Amino acid sequence: MRMIAGAANIGVSSLYLYFKNKEDLYLTLMKTKIDDFSDKTMGSIKDVADPSEAISAFITMSLSYAKKHPALITPTGMGA
Repeated sequence: MRMIAGAANIGVSSLYLYFKNKEDLYLTLMKTKIDDFSDKTMGSIKDVADPSEAISAFITMSLSYAKKHPALITPTGMGA
């Protein structure tokens, strides 16, 4: 947590105001990213009536998201 606080340029005690431990911080970050991915997914297919077009839009959006956030899909990303 000290390293994370240092990188964020905040005190460790400030970090603990929001997160119990680094696992809680990690889970919160992952939930935020998953929610963002879900919102983008729903946005990319909400007006698509044809199932094959919806699948294509989903795949295109997923690949674009993965390119923008490679740490989420690599084994060494996000502290894994």
